[in-house]
Amino acid sequence: MTTSITCPLDPTFEPASIFHRNYRAAVAASRKGGRLVLGLERDHGLISRYETTIHPDADPTTARFVERMVKFLLWARGGWKLYIGGPKAIGDLIRKAYSPRGARKFDCEMMTRIYGKRFEEERKHVADLRKKSPVITAEVQGLRIGPLGIATNGAEYFCEYGLRIKKASRHPFTWVSTLSNDYIGYVPTPQAFAGGGYEPRTARSSMLAPDAGQRLLEGALKALNRLLPKADEKKDEKK
Repeated sequence: MTTSITCPLDPTFEPASIFHRNYRAAVAASRKGGRLVLGLERDHGLISRYETTIHPDADPTTARFVERMVKFLLWARGGWKLYIGGPKAIGDLIRKAYSPRGARKFDCEMMTRIYGKRFEEERKHVADLRKKSPVITAEVQGLRIGPLGIATNGAEYFCEYGLRIKKASRHPFTWVSTLSNDYIGYVPTPQAFAGGGYEPRTARSSMLAPDAGQRLLEGALKALNRLLPKADEKKDEKK
């Protein structure tokens, strides 16, 4: 879609609504779009969230789309801290632009004055935390109450893993209890990591590798199998 009227003072001018519409249409047509989540934190811990789909590569058009959207959200909603869930290249680009020496220095300084806090981009904090704790321990437990098997872990576990555990369990009934005895943060699926977003990439509590969920699943099934009645254990040994 193009404009029917050319601006005499700027023939290349394109209204933001048309640019955004064309970009979204191109992403949808490519069938290769990835999720982008932008969160802005304001006073009292209030966070606004905006989600869209972008090309996974930080090409110039995508960079322009994201940068313009960040600027719009800053002035429409306000905030002193920006959370970015999406491709690393996009996060790096926005952090560079919205810095005291970046292209959007004015916006950065204005939000700092409005909220009385230095404007921050959250991705750097998440990366630093992951460096400090590259490996963590995770407790997985199995319990049995009659026909009921219970598997526990300390994660904010994506529900797909819980459904897989229940499907693979040999107990007549199975529960999956998360956030049990510990807190190890979000544990998304590999598909969620590919899509990006707050839980896999931006949350400070999301520090585990993409295969962490599968490892917790395997540990849960091992724990549940140890609790099977003796007759079922012998069947497993024969197999």
